[in-house]
Amino acid sequence: MQNLIKNKTIINEHSSRCELNVFLCFNDKYAFQAGVTVSSLLKNNTNISIHLFMIDVSDNNKTYFQQLSYYNNTIIFYDVDSSIIANEHKLKDHHIPTSLRIFVPQILTEIEKLIYLDSDIICHSSLSPLLEINFEDNIVLAAKDEEESQKTQCPLFDIHYGEYFNAGVMIIDTNAWNNNNITQKSMDLLDNRRKEFRLLDQDALNIALKNQTKIIANNYNKIVSICEHQIVPALNKNDVLIHFAGPIKPWFADTIPELYQYYQQISPWNAIKLDKRPKESASKYRLLAKQQFKEKHPLKAIKYTLIYILKKLIKK
Repeated sequence: MQNLIKNKTIINEHSSRCELNVFLCFNDKYAFQAGVTVSSLLKNNTNISIHLFMIDVSDNNKTYFQQLSYYNNTIIFYDVDSSIIANEHKLKDHHIPTSLRIFVPQILTEIEKLIYLDSDIICHSSLSPLLEINFEDNIVLAAKDEEESQKTQCPLFDIHYGEYFNAGVMIIDTNAWNNNNITQKSMDLLDNRRKEFRLLDQDALNIALKNQTKIIANNYNKIVSICEHQIVPALNKNDVLIHFAGPIKPWFADTIPELYQYYQQISPWNAIKLDKRPKESASKYRLLAKQQFKEKHPLKAIKYTLIYILKKLIKK
C-alpha cells in the first residue's frame, strides 16, 4: 500500500520517539475541521506524532497545518493518491477519506499502536491512558456505538448486542491488524456486500473485527450532537474525546458551541468566516427529536417532531 502515498513531508520532527501516534484521513473539504481536531490534540498532549493522510488538500490549508509546528511535537503529511482506491474498489469520492483509515496500518507498519480519529472530534484531555489499556489478545480498542446502531446492526451482522463499535475512534494493534489481514478482509466486504451496509466501512470493520475488538469506556468516544448551541448530552469532567457525530455539526456560525469555538480560536483557522448551517432535511429533525426524548427534554422533542412532520408534508 506504500504506492498510495505520493509524497511524505515531516513538518516538525520531535527529537525523541513519540509515545502517542495519532492519524487522521481527510480531503480539502474537511481540512479546517481536521485542523481544529489537531489543535485540540496538541493543546492537551505532549510527546505525540500526528500523521495526516491528505487527499487533494490545498497549499493554503497545508500552510495552516505547518503553523502548528510551534508545538514541540511531530507532524507528518502524507499526500494520498486516492485514484488507486477509487479505481480498485469503485468508491465514491466522498467515501474515500473515511475508507482510507482501513489502509493506514499497512502503511505505518513500524508503529506498534495507532490511534485513529475522525475529523469531527475534539480532544479535551490527555490520550496517554489509552496506551495503558490491555488489548487482551484483541486487535482494536473502541467504544460501542449508540443504542440505535446496536438495535439495527447487531442482529443484521450477528454481532453480540453492545459490541457494535463506532469506528470514529480506534486504537489499533498494528501487528495484529496486519497479521490478521484486516485491511484485505474489510475491503473484500466493502467490495462484495456494499449494498447491505448502511454505514459502509464501519459495518465492514465491525464484521472483519468481530470478537476481536475490546469495548472501552465511551469517555474516549463521547458521541454528541448540537441543540441551540449546546452540546447534548451534556459533557462530564472525564470525557476525553468528544465526537460530534450527531445530525447537527459544530462548525457553523449558528450552531457552534463554546467548546468547539475555543479550539477553533486557538487554531490557525481562527480567522475564517464560518458558514451558516445549510437547511436541514426532515430526517435530521427526526434524529434530533429522538435525541431530545432520550435526554428527557419532551418539549424540545415535540418541537422537533412537529418540524419533521411539517417538512415531510411540505415535501409532498
